[in-house]
Amino acid sequence: MIAAAFKGLLMADEVPTPEEAVPSFLHAFMWACIFGAVDAVIAERRWYVWAGALGLSLASHIVGIYWSWIKSKTGPRFAARLEQIASNRRRYKWVIGIVIVIALLASIGIRVYRHYHTNPNIMSASSTQSPPPGTRQLPIHTLLVRYEQGILPIRITPHDTAYISQLSPNISEWVWEVPNGGRTPIRWPKDIHPPPPGDFIYVCELTNNEDKTLLAVSVSFNVSFHELEMVPVTVTKNKSGGESISMPSPGSDHVVVTLGHPKEAKNLTAARDGAVVKQFTHPISLPSIGPGSTAKIYLVNQSKFISKFTLPTQATAIVAGNAQRIQVALVRPNVTVQDVLPWFGLAPSTYHWEGVPGSP
Repeated sequence: MIAAAFKGLLMADEVPTPEEAVPSFLHAFMWACIFGAVDAVIAERRWYVWAGALGLSLASHIVGIYWSWIKSKTGPRFAARLEQIASNRRRYKWVIGIVIVIALLASIGIRVYRHYHTNPNIMSASSTQSPPPGTRQLPIHTLLVRYEQGILPIRITPHDTAYISQLSPNISEWVWEVPNGGRTPIRWPKDIHPPPPGDFIYVCELTNNEDKTLLAVSVSFNVSFHELEMVPVTVTKNKSGGESISMPSPGSDHVVVTLGHPKEAKNLTAARDGAVVKQFTHPISLPSIGPGSTAKIYLVNQSKFISKFTLPTQATAIVAGNAQRIQVALVRPNVTVQDVLPWFGLAPSTYHWEGVPGSP
């Protein structure tokens, strides 16, 4: 029936009379709107698209039926002009034909798009392909990371290795590997001047709880060095005969460190991190972390400045048996208040480090 209607409309032997032209044109427009509504429903477009098309088709049908009555109510010039446009068979035939072709092409395009973007079989196949080079992948391996404060000298147990990260404005890469292949513990550095208590340090422990060895583990710290900005220190006697030391609060973005021996309160001074002297990213590479093993990175300030370093959340490594480098998530459980801090700070070193430019 639809084919017959369009055949009669577009291939009619006789041109419709002016009285028949407008109803005939509106009848064709009605069918075009119905096709558009059906296509919108199949394409699952929003409801107002297909509802609007159905509304236009219904309005065209009603106006076509009652055109003689509507013509009598409108001005003769308006009706005559509308009948002249509608009676131009060649004009509206091409217009309707173009609209139908566009609707069909759009419908085919939508179906092809939906086929390749919503088909679960195609999606699952594409998701298993390797991402292009340079694409950031989500980590699928993890390392447990814990931080604790320590003090020099470092004690290295037998058959263990300490990885020393030398924090200095003149050292922006590498790590100092200190193995202990003996049967007794060793200390680093061997010669401590001045004697203990030594400088405070931080220890980063990376534990592999998976069943595969991680090779060439690379982790980076953002390090900055700051001038000393002196702050007042207040020493008060308490009732027990001891002394209490108080300093101004540094705020959330700064750190305050004490300078001098803690047992000599009268000579104790303090400073906070001031202007930035230098900052950079310091990459550290560890040879391997086996299943159930822990590697320790010791962050030691070897400069005359206050050093600060942010704590990384990701590393990269190579899983044994697979040469591709992958992202590794660093899981840091919030056990203590210290575990929620995004960065740590260290006081200037009190040692003279041989071979380190700019050390005290």
